[in-house]
Formats: sequence, C-alpha cells, structure tokens
Amino acid sequence: MLKHLSRQGRTFFLAVTPFIGLSTAEKAAPQTPPPAKARPMTAPAMSPQTWQLLSGNTGHPHAADLGLTYKYAQAPDNPGDEGRRLLDNDRPADDWNNTIGFNGGDKSVELRWPKPQWLGRVRIRMALPQVPARVEISARLGGAKEWVSLGEIVPAEKRDSGWQELTLKQLKLVQELRLDFRLKEWGFYINEVQLWGVPGYVRGADPAEKRGDKLLLAKASVPRATIVIAQNASDKVRAAASLLQNTLYQMSGAGLPIVTDDSKLSGALLLVGSGKLTDDMGARVKQGGYPVSERSIVRRRDLRIALLGNDAGAFEGTRRAVYLFLEQLGCGWFAPHARWTVIPKTPAPEVGAVNVNWQPAFSSRRIWWPWDAGPSPSDPQAFGLAGTPVFHTHIYSSIVPRDEKLFGEHPEYFAMVNGKRQMTQLSFTSPDVVKRAVQAARDYFSRNPDTATFSLSADDAGGFDESPEAQALDVNPGGRTLAFANNVMAQLRQTHPDKKIIFYAYWYTWEAPTRVKATPGVNVMAINNTCQAHALDDPLCPANKAWKANFANWKKTGAELSAYEWYIPAFADARWAVIPLVPGDVALRDLRFYHGQGVRWMFYESYNGEKIETAPLRWPLYLTVARGMANPNLSFKQIIEPACRKLFGPAAAPMSAFYQELARALKECPTHGYNWNPPNPRNIYTPAVLKKLRVLLAQAMTQTAGAAGDDAVLALRVHDVVAAWTRAETAITEFVPQDVYEVRSALGIFRTDREVIDMAYLRDLLGLNRDIPMILIDDKGHKRTLKADEKLRLSKTKPIRVESGTIKAGPTP
Repeated sequence: MLKHLSRQGRTFFLAVTPFIGLSTAEKAAPQTPPPAKARPMTAPAMSPQTWQLLSGNTGHPHAADLGLTYKYAQAPDNPGDEGRRLLDNDRPADDWNNTIGFNGGDKSVELRWPKPQWLGRVRIRMALPQVPARVEISARLGGAKEWVSLGEIVPAEKRDSGWQELTLKQLKLVQELRLDFRLKEWGFYINEVQLWGVPGYVRGADPAEKRGDKLLLAKASVPRATIVIAQNASDKVRAAASLLQNTLYQMSGAGLPIVTDDSKLSGALLLVGSGKLTDDMGARVKQGGYPVSERSIVRRRDLRIALLGNDAGAFEGTRRAVYLFLEQLGCGWFAPHARWTVIPKTPAPEVGAVNVNWQPAFSSRRIWWPWDAGPSPSDPQAFGLAGTPVFHTHIYSSIVPRDEKLFGEHPEYFAMVNGKRQMTQLSFTSPDVVKRAVQAARDYFSRNPDTATFSLSADDAGGFDESPEAQALDVNPGGRTLAFANNVMAQLRQTHPDKKIIFYAYWYTWEAPTRVKATPGVNVMAINNTCQAHALDDPLCPANKAWKANFANWKKTGAELSAYEWYIPAFADARWAVIPLVPGDVALRDLRFYHGQGVRWMFYESYNGEKIETAPLRWPLYLTVARGMANPNLSFKQIIEPACRKLFGPAAAPMSAFYQELARALKECPTHGYNWNPPNPRNIYTPAVLKKLRVLLAQAMTQTAGAAGDDAVLALRVHDVVAAWTRAETAITEFVPQDVYEVRSALGIFRTDREVIDMAYLRDLLGLNRDIPMILIDDKGHKRTLKADEKLRLSKTKPIRVESGTIKAGPTP
C-alpha cells in the first residue's frame, strides 16, 4: 500500500510497510524447493564419487542445505570451557566450530532432517586430547520407532584429530540418525560431523523429451535429464554439479541424478566439467592458472549440453558455466536477499539452442562486496567476478614492523623525514629493507602459489623517505616507490619469474615519476580518486581531466597498470547511505577507457556499510560493474533491461526506465564530485527528475497490482524499491550541503571543511612530501612559493590553486 503525502508543496511516496530483511524464522528455515513427485523407495544407483554433503556445513562446496538439526540426549560437559561454548538443542547442524564437550560419561547426539535422505557415509572429526572407545551409529528406517544399527566407528589412536568415518554398504533412506559416543577415557570434543549421500528428492531420469527444438530437463517434477561428471572430477566440478542439481530442483521440484561418465548413460545429459564426453562434442577449454585465461563454455548438441570451464588454480570456470546456463533458464542473482534472487518456478524447464563462449575482458574482477555481513552473501561466480587473484594492500609495516627495539637497532630501515629517521614509511634505499621485502614476497607466494602479485604498497599515511639517497632516485614519492619496487622485482625474478610486484599510486604516491622507468613485472594500481559522476575521458570534468593526464604519465614509465575504483558514496557523508548512486554508462565508459589503456586487473571498493534495505536501489551499481568487467562494450540499457524483465515481469519497462533515469541524472549533473564524495544529490535529483521517477514507480505499482501466487514476489520487489526510494527522496530533499572550501591542483580537486589551513594540512590534503615545494597561483596567474609556517584563509566562492614545483601533468584545472 502506498500513500501520497504533501510537505511544503512537495509530493512524495511513503511506503507504509518498510522493506524487511530476512526474519529469524526465514534465516533458520532451509531454502528447500517444492516437494518432488513420489518416487520409488529404492536406493538410487549413484556411486560415492557423486555423493553430496547432506549436513549443510557452512562454506563447504558440496553442502546441500536440507534443514538438518540436532539435539543431545544428555547435556554435554564443560559448558563454561573457554572457546568451546555449547550449541543449543534443535539448532541447524551447519556449524560445529563451537564444539560439543563430552567428559562425564557416554553421550548421544540425535540428528534429524525434515524429510528422508539417502545416507551413505558418516564422518566425525574429534578434537584432542582424547577420543571415545567407539561411536555406535543407528537410524530409524522407513518411519519405524525403533533404532536400527548401521555400524560403528572405532577411532584411531588418541591424539589423532583427523576424520573418522563409516561408509555403508548401500545407501539407506534415513530421516533420523543417532550417534552414541562410548567413552574410553575422560573426554573429548566433537569438531564436526559430516553426513554424505544423495538428497532424498533425487531419482533416476525418465527418457528424453523435446518440444520442437527445445529439450525438456524435467516434467511434472520428474527428471528428464541426467547430470554427468567425470569419474575423476575435481571438487570444483562436483560443487558445480550440486549447484545445478539444487537450482533445477528449486525451479521444477525434479531432483536430477548426478552420475559419473563411466556409468551406463542414455537420454538427455547435462555434462558438467571437462571429460571425454565434452571432448567428443568439441567443447574443450585449456586448463591452467594465471597467466592462462579464464573461459567458460555452454553448448548444446541435440540431447547433450556441455557446461565446462577453466578450473585450474583459483579459477572456477565450470561453476561460472553453470550460472550462465541457469541465466538462460531465467534465473538471476541480484542482491543477498531471497526476494532479489530469481529462480522461476516451472514444472517443465526447457532449453533451446545455446552456444556461449564466455571470456572476460578483465582477467581480475573484484568488488569489495558490501553485504558480506548480510543474511546470504552472494557467490562471486553468480556475478561473474573473481578471476586472477591479485594481492594488494598497505604492507610496509608488515615487512618492517614499527618496533621501537628494531628502530633503535636499525634506524636506517625507516624513512628520513625532516632531516631525521622516523617510524613512518620505509627507507627506499636500504639493501636490508629490499631483502626483507623480497623474502616477504617469496614467503607469500609459497603460501599462495595461485596469486599473481605481491603488494608493495606504502602504509596509508604520509612520511615518505626524504633522504638524499631517496631524492636521488626521483623527485617525488611515486617515483621513489617505483624505484623501490624495481629493486625488489629484480631479485624476486630470480626465483619467481612469473610473479609481479604491485603498489598503489594514490595520495602521496599518485604523482607520476619524472625520470624512473618501470622494470618488467612491476604493476601500478592507479586509484581513481576523482569525480564519480562523470567519465574519466569527459573533457568537461576538470578533476578527471587532471587525473587522466597523470595516469598517462604513469603509463609512460612502462609499468603495467591496474585500477582501483572508489564507489563508496556514504564513506565521507552518511547521508548518502540511503541515496542511490547509479553510474550506469559512466562506469562502462570508464571500463572501456581502462581496457583501451591496457588495464586488465580491476578492483572496486564499495560502501561496506550497506544495509539490505538499500539493495533495491544499489544492485544496479554492482551488477553494472560486474557485467562491464566481463564485457565493457555493453551499454547500461543492455544490462538493466533483461535484469528488470526477470525481477519485475509486467513492470519491467517502467522499472528499467526508473533505473536508467537514475543513471542519466547522475551523468548530466552540472556539478562534480571528488574522492568518495558524490555531488550534492539535489543537483542530481532535481524536481523534474524526482517527478519523473515518481511517475515511473506509480506505473510499476499499477502493473503489478493484484499479482498473486508465485507472481506476488514481483509486486513485493516493486514495493521494496518504493520503500527504499521514499527514504532516499526524503534524504535528498532535506539535504543541506556542508560548508566546503576548494583547493585545486594539477593532481585534482580537493575539498575541506576547514576555513584556515596550515602547510602541514595542505601537504597532507594534496599528498605532497615536505621536500617538494608548493606554489600558490593567484587569480591573475602570478605564482609564489609558500612558506613552511604559512597559513591560508580559504574562500567558499573562490578556490585556491596550488601546484608543486615538479608537476608536469598538465594545466591546473
């Protein structure tokens, strides 16, 4: 329900019922599909290679969340033991990190699924110092009241904390399971219990059926296709097969069986992962970690559909292929809330001709995901993210700790600032510091062999080395940092010729070198701290114009380039937490610029304080950059329209127009942003824009009014958008700009709320070291050098212009 209210001549929407996140009951309840058609009570003919984890353990790739819960007949001991808190009875058995202590005598744990499952293996991992004499395992079979023994586990010697297991001779249909722990000595702890087998909803597939050129995957909750993996399939492939099986079950109520390619095969086949059958179809993908490219293939040939990809190293190409296939069937993943995940309900999912060859334009595609603390963090592969692992972070204090004792023994390890050694940044010329950095890189790569880079980014502060030796390297911190990276890379190359060094070019290190050139293997990650409202190559945006000129100077060094984007609108101003920021074609235009400049590694820092209530307005931001990193030649319209068709059904047209209007308003905003501060939202969302947005939302509500059954969710999503927009519009119309003063330089536009600033603050604002002279430019273009103890009074109407004595990046904006 929606009410029209008027305040001071403004009409706006008020959603009476606010957007609500997952309730406690929703979080606890398993997200199970519709019930399957009754099937024979005989065990499915599936080998242990295709068994799945039926206990829903958090984060396990094979886990199927089937609603398993547990309780214990006798209360465990040591309830106050530090670090071993006890879980409550009747909780989901999906996280055994808080272990259960058994000390006082024999104990029993009972586990129960809401529906029967085919059990094949029980695995238990127990903590030191002891293990029980044996674990007796029994079950209630076929709805009987009595417990029937399935066997027992006799653990290995105490102090062996590995897995202990029992594998049944054949699958058993089990709903309730009991573990009786018979103690031998004074006690032990359960770390984890795993139950493996086949979900109870799975059954053998009926013969294949077509409708014209379309192949049915299921019909009337009965499988019409079989999922096939290689006999020696990797964990990644098995997990991808489980994802496909579970999603198709949620769609149709049909539990497709998973079998290996050495089985007797017939009918329609979904071939997951590389194998002899996909080879026969000509669907081949080169397997290899970085620098081999990612690739995923989805291809149909008559009754067979191949879903495979490069799964080497950190890549998960087969999982991505499964998502691409499910998208073809109408699925979509847009935000970490059940309502914003689209899995259409259909008794007969079908697939026509499909031939997808997915090779992303950028080889590393990462977003600092904003909803990690939410109820259901999204799978990066659903968005097409991940790729080559690139390690980048502030690291100097990890290489050389800021330790008073170490500083006393080796002050030469640290930067010289204002004529003396200080525990700020590192010395760029100390041979021992270089050796420490090289060893840190080698140690890191031994632990993370799939990662392409080691970070050599400065700590997030000023205080860079100003020693005569450092100044001889280059005149600014950016050049000195590059020289330091060159020295580390030269030694690292001897043992790791395929790895790279990467560091941030931003703030103090943003200014490009004047004379240092990059050695092969050094990558510079340029931080985009400019206007997020307008494209980097927009000639009318002064901040972006200056940034682009300096970026070109970095490219002249010969360094490889990567990019770090800031899309964190509420970081500096909390009022932006509920206001939409939809860069749309601006973000895609920037990605085309980066790709044209040779950038292949992209990282987006997002606002990590997102609330799930903002998802209805925020999801286009993250979907756009995710899709754009795969294919920057897409337009925002090409991304948003199919997404809205899935999300809003009959209201797709006005909702697509709504999001496109948000993007257009930002792009055409006459004022500019800076760093992580967007422009004044009242300059973006003018009265005319607000009126148009209201009309579009009203149309969407009309077109979903009266939706019932499975379609009711379409109206709920529109309602979620209206509720989020009501909060946004209120924030926009009540937005009062804070007093800001502007400082311009060839490195960009900077703003501060301080009316009077000293030289230390000005240097910190611009990222200029003490050894770099600062020059003030007046209205007539006259220049003078600023004194070290000088203070400047700023004006709200006239920005001051400052440049360093070394900048050659271009004219001051």
